[in-house]
Amino acid sequence: MTVFGDYAEYYDLFYMDKEYRAEAEYVSNVIRAIKPDAYSLLELGCGTGNYCREFVELGYSVLGIDRSPQMIKQAEGFSFGLSQPPVRPHYQLGDIRDCRFGTKFDVVASLFHVISYQTTNDDLIATLQTAREHLDAGGLFLFDCWNGPGVLSDPPKNPLKTVRSDQIAATRRTTSTLLPDQNIVNVRFDFEITNSGSGTTTLLTEEHQMRYFFPNEINDFAALTDMQVLKKYKWLTEDEPDESAWYTLLVLGAI
Repeated sequence: MTVFGDYAEYYDLFYMDKEYRAEAEYVSNVIRAIKPDAYSLLELGCGTGNYCREFVELGYSVLGIDRSPQMIKQAEGFSFGLSQPPVRPHYQLGDIRDCRFGTKFDVVASLFHVISYQTTNDDLIATLQTAREHLDAGGLFLFDCWNGPGVLSDPPKNPLKTVRSDQIAATRRTTSTLLPDQNIVNVRFDFEITNSGSGTTTLLTEEHQMRYFFPNEINDFAALTDMQVLKKYKWLTEDEPDESAWYTLLVLGAI
């Protein structure tokens, strides 16, 4: 079953209320506090480019990578209109586990739980190696992921979300299954998409496996890839992550 296949067409509709600008500013503030002169940024798993566009407006030169052709197509097709910044993000199709560009960046970022999609140790290590390969010593790799203590203390729910645009009414039903022996949550999305213009209704299903991590795991995986954990935050705060936090931001430094 393809992840972010047909769903990609409706992805931004379901996340139209997500505060990408505020989140990008938060991540940028964390970057600037450690590396004030950071300019070039590689985003691994950029999706439809929402963070890329915000980072460009915050003054970064950005390359976004994603393995979904549908996502990259939407990212490249975005129109800035009258607010077009002087420099647009660049995008490239690629697998974050093995893509190589032969250049270094000041910062590598991977946001909106992309790292939690790396459900095997081999996939995670390969992704961390990709980040390290594109950093000089002292460069930063920032990513958010699902926080194990938070997931276990507040098990996943099964929400129903309905969104609308001019012609589209879409419903997403979530069914989550906790697999504690694997540190994974299996998330099934069932979509019902109704187009008032064509009068058609489309049913889609996707399953997303999401891995949650514990602090010591990240320390060990970072060490395996010539990086070290510099900071850990409860997402969108300056606090240490604890069992109340489902999401955490990790800042790794290249050694």
